[in-house]
Amino acid sequence: MKRAATPKSGRPVETKKGRPVPGYSFTVTGEKVSDEQITEWLFELLEGEEYVYGYKLLAQSIRNQYGVKLNKKKSYRLCKEQGILQKQRQRIPKHPRRLPKNQVVTRSNQLWQMDIKYGYVIGQERFFFVLSIIDVFDRVVVQQYRGPVCEAKHVVQTLWRALQSRIKAGDVMPTIRTDNGPQFVSKLFGDTCESLDMIHERIPLRTPNMNAYI
Repeated sequence: MKRAATPKSGRPVETKKGRPVPGYSFTVTGEKVSDEQITEWLFELLEGEEYVYGYKLLAQSIRNQYGVKLNKKKSYRLCKEQGILQKQRQRIPKHPRRLPKNQVVTRSNQLWQMDIKYGYVIGQERFFFVLSIIDVFDRVVVQQYRGPVCEAKHVVQTLWRALQSRIKAGDVMPTIRTDNGPQFVSKLFGDTCESLDMIHERIPLRTPNMNAYI
């Protein structure tokens, strides 16, 4: 029996037989991990030497590195939904990754960092997401989004609100720094940064200290 595709929102959907896709997997210790978090790890793996891996080896890497029991069928589904199966990776990305540069931050609105945190509501069987943007200079949370899903459109909307609250006409746009989550490598977010003439830096794999303030 084939499962229906799960939308990027991560919400459970009904299959043809009425069986919902739960939207999470379990760790070896019994903790629930959202599909969104697993997807982010898949993207991070593909930024490293695991780029040549297929969905089976990616599933094995997730199990080895994060202790998540991810089977090959689910790995295939998640990779297919995000367009990162081996045969789908051949296309050249429109917005190649720009690595962070060492810079001395001397003013507000020079460098912003953005990240998404995941939480689980016990008793309600659902995840929630908190997207935050922080100014590295004054450590102010410029803007925040909270909700049951966090897609590229929510990231873009939050960025727009942050710019409206802090940036005036004629001001230099801040540099925005993120990890390699699917929302941040999406075409929508890349197009938005390009249209705003905003530099978007994405940190290398396994370097959380480069996005430490968020």
